[in-house]
Amino acid sequence: EEVTEGIGYYVGDGRLKTNGGLSTTNTDVKTIKFFLKWLKKYFDVDVKNVMINIYLPRLDFNVNSEKKKWSKLLEANINSVKSKYDYKDYHKILIEVCYFRKIAKLILDKLVPIIKEKCLANKSLAKAYIRGIMAAEGSVKHDEKSHQKAIHLKMKNKSEVEYVFKLLQLIGLTPSFLFSKQDNEWLTTISGCDELEKLDEMDIFKSNGERRRKLKEILSDYQHRQVKKGQVKEFY
Repeated sequence: EEVTEGIGYYVGDGRLKTNGGLSTTNTDVKTIKFFLKWLKKYFDVDVKNVMINIYLPRLDFNVNSEKKKWSKLLEANINSVKSKYDYKDYHKILIEVCYFRKIAKLILDKLVPIIKEKCLANKSLAKAYIRGIMAAEGSVKHDEKSHQKAIHLKMKNKSEVEYVFKLLQLIGLTPSFLFSKQDNEWLTTISGCDELEKLDEMDIFKSNGERRRKLKEILSDYQHRQVKKGQVKEFY
């Protein structure tokens, strides 16, 4: 299941179009640590051969101090700490991981269709894939005015979102499949207290600490159940 979770994560947040190796960028320390562990365990990667770059949304920092801090957090060597070229105060820290071995990408490209086919017939694997891609592209939404709460997966890749939509149905949920004209992206949405609790029980954000915390928060004060689930429509 863990290898499937990693595949799901990489499909969501990895660089799929490059053939130069495996690389990803994320803001969550727990997610990056999961990815590093996954590389080491399933691709026999020596972490010393992995390049890790930290991008900070500020200019006032000491490179050596930041390297020590992030090396301790990630339990790995940090290659560089840089300021983002274009940033705003609310922007988050980015962690980039690169493993420049072409054979690793070739293996992953072979694995993806095999794993995805198996997920459609196995609920445990489906859950693992969902956990992985949600760690990459999932989000927890809470509308203060309407009190609506939901988990979204939003991507430009229609076939991938539709695939996850089918996996969510396979494990007994009733997701919505939407198109956002505003963002020009497809999304699948899970709402309603019962269904969000089911996702929490399966530890949907197992590999993403921030989103896991947010889901716990909205469940703790859930007051209203949402309606109109399981639709396919345009989202305005």
